[in-house]
Amino acid sequence: MNVDTISIIISVITVGVALGAVHMAAFKQLRQEMNRGFRESREYTDQRFTELRGYTDQRFNESRDDIRELRRDVNYLREAVAGLREAVGMLQERMGVKTG
Repeated sequence: MNVDTISIIISVITVGVALGAVHMAAFKQLRQEMNRGFRESREYTDQRFTELRGYTDQRFNESRDDIRELRRDVNYLREAVAGLREAVGMLQERMGVKTG
């Protein structure tokens, strides 16, 4: 090998090393950007699920409260109807009305 051949080989190796370093830097930057995107996506998704969970919990609690109120009202109505039946029965007895 002569000096020119060695010089060409060294130049090719130097260029290869430089290109490899550039590609590695670009790859590292790409990886960092991808990781940032994944992190932001997870944060956004977590935030939205937290908001939705709060909303559904609120709606569930409101529905549960509505059902409790409805049950209470139904019990009051049962008591009122029972009282009316008793009052009607007493009136019928006083009036001498026979029921069948």
